[in-house]
Amino acid sequence: MGVDICFLIFHGFSARMILQSEVIPLLQQEGLSVAVIAPNADEEGMKETAESLRIAVYKAPHLESFTAGEYAVLRSYVFEDIRHNPALWSKHIRRLKMREGRNPWRWISPYVYYWTHLLTQQLPVARKLFQKFEHNLLFKTEAAELLDKINPRLVVSTYPVNFSEATFMRTAQRQGRKTVIELLSWDNITSKGHFPTLADYFISWGPIMTQEIKEYYNFPVDRIFEVGVPHFDKHINIPTPQAKAEYLKSLALDPKKPYLFFGMSAPVFCPHEIDIVEWIAQQVNKGTFGDVQFVVRLHPQNVQGYLPDNTWLPRLEKMRSERVAVDYPILEQSQLLWNMHRYDLVKLVNLIAGCAVSLNSGSTLAVESLIHNRPVILTYFDAGFDVPWYKSIIRGANYIHMRKFIELGGAKVAHSFDELKLQIQDALTNPSLEDDKRAYALSQECGICDGKASSRAAKALVKIRGRNF
Repeated sequence: MGVDICFLIFHGFSARMILQSEVIPLLQQEGLSVAVIAPNADEEGMKETAESLRIAVYKAPHLESFTAGEYAVLRSYVFEDIRHNPALWSKHIRRLKMREGRNPWRWISPYVYYWTHLLTQQLPVARKLFQKFEHNLLFKTEAAELLDKINPRLVVSTYPVNFSEATFMRTAQRQGRKTVIELLSWDNITSKGHFPTLADYFISWGPIMTQEIKEYYNFPVDRIFEVGVPHFDKHINIPTPQAKAEYLKSLALDPKKPYLFFGMSAPVFCPHEIDIVEWIAQQVNKGTFGDVQFVVRLHPQNVQGYLPDNTWLPRLEKMRSERVAVDYPILEQSQLLWNMHRYDLVKLVNLIAGCAVSLNSGSTLAVESLIHNRPVILTYFDAGFDVPWYKSIIRGANYIHMRKFIELGGAKVAHSFDELKLQIQDALTNPSLEDDKRAYALSQECGICDGKASSRAAKALVKIRGRNF
């Protein structure tokens, strides 16, 4: 018999978008059966999720290897103009500079890959040969056997640059199954490099993503469904004054007073963001911004995986005061990296909804804050430290997706402590200033934000399932 739709979930943010939205229940209302392939299928948390959603979850075979990791790096050099893509170029320089480990290949590989890049730029035939090589590399017997067992009519990838997801997608296509890409984040097309496998259909967040799909992949517009962001529905449907008050009380803050909200990023992207957060905490404690409080929210990458800087944690703890609170994401101990508990999204949504000003260094929280029409400030400076470009947060403002967002007027950019101080004061004094620009930026990134993106996504999948390619 098989199932109608199988989601590939190899990233915690994918789990949030698919398993913590209403997409699956709405698909089931349409009479469709759903399965999931994930590395954490055997964990209690995922078993509970599977039972509550009434879906089958299958353990993904281990497909990653040293060779697979190197292939993933190499292909960005083969297919991309890395010199003119700030996200990819900074990664290249980091590989040249960071020389970690005893493996000599780590030292010489950036040079080999860059020479390969120059060669493929001059000889397109070399790129075609690489494509043939990766078509064979991405077919795995283990993936084929699992897909045959599940027998899905439609396979959906949310993070197609992941080697395992790319393998399942390529294998599914060779088996004659329909495929869909529904991206977990707004930066994937421009910052992650060319996808190893294109799908038969795309499900897009909004006009910007749709345009990027057409521009980067020359993809036919009639195979793109623009629906919004399913888990962003929570921002419309669940915030309440009562919930906001309870979360603030749990952080030992006064729910009657306004607060600044800072959503942190991983240290690898902004090495001195901790210094900026400390400065804001000091200003709040001094009363620089009036009777205002401060909530610092750690990014999941701050506390789990391969990106944290553990020296940040005691510094954050020292910030706590009557006016300053630190909020930790509720993470599962899981084989699925950055897998957040479903309660965490509820808490996060309410904290954003209740804030007076939202600050971050360019995370998706910038977009989420616009759903609540909150002034957004991006802290694109290194707190007075001399940081090389490839490490500096300044490079982030030039990432293609962020440059577009800033140009739309979705946020203010602070380049110094003085600018940051003035921008916070302006946002607190005139919160509705430029709200028309914020609304426009949101519409371009996410289309219609009406709490019904899950419904549109489900309807798109139903329609795609019924099509004959």
